[in-house]
Amino acid sequence: MGQKKMLKSGIKTMETLEPFLVSCVFFIYLQPQNLTCIAPYIWYKYMNATLLKILQSSQNLFMRYGIRSVTMNDIARELGISKKTLYQHVDNKADLVHKGISIYFKQEEEMVLQITRANNNAIVQMVQIGRYVYLHLKNINPSVMYDLRKYYRKSFELIETYRKQFMHDCIKNNIELGIAQGWYRPNLCPDLITQFYLAKAEMFANPKPLLNNKRSIADVYMVLFQYHLYGIASRKGIEYLEENLPAGQIPNNDMFV
Repeated sequence: MGQKKMLKSGIKTMETLEPFLVSCVFFIYLQPQNLTCIAPYIWYKYMNATLLKILQSSQNLFMRYGIRSVTMNDIARELGISKKTLYQHVDNKADLVHKGISIYFKQEEEMVLQITRANNNAIVQMVQIGRYVYLHLKNINPSVMYDLRKYYRKSFELIETYRKQFMHDCIKNNIELGIAQGWYRPNLCPDLITQFYLAKAEMFANPKPLLNNKRSIADVYMVLFQYHLYGIASRKGIEYLEENLPAGQIPNNDMFV
């Protein structure tokens, strides 16, 4: 199958997936092809149905309005249940936030594994993850990360752990795969490039200085995404990117199709 056809086929497969939560961690990338330390998180599918509904509804509210501005009363009202019922499943708001973040990361791991197993092309994997993250970031309130960092340190530490472990390995593995396939420049140092990317990704812990009335957090993410890809691509990779992901393009729902 041709590379372009494989790209489109893989993206259409990805679009049929229904992710559980919208990411607070906007910079999630790929590719644990040989990563055995993280297994797909299946048990959430068998979670108590009421708790699952609570976590889904609360995360949607948090992403839309920010965490601190949403109260337990708001969540109970959104779900059409009493606060008593709500507290039968979570101890408090901090517990609710922590459970939601924990499940989100495990679901992200499963999502990444599905994409990487379906495609062995490093650029295709990156583009699919980029599209996934971009489309979901469009619905995220920029205050979410600020609220987590200031008021929910235990949950924010999950993000730090995820970034230092899973995200680090995903980016490094993708760079190594891309070099082997000729999509990325052969003289790259995967360890150093990974550290550069993680350092840039830390900006999203406090994205407000990057934003203005014309620039959303999703747009900022796409600039970082393209900056990374074009910075490491070989001549062959750049030609492929220019055909499928023009530099400076701000994608919409038809991106890469």
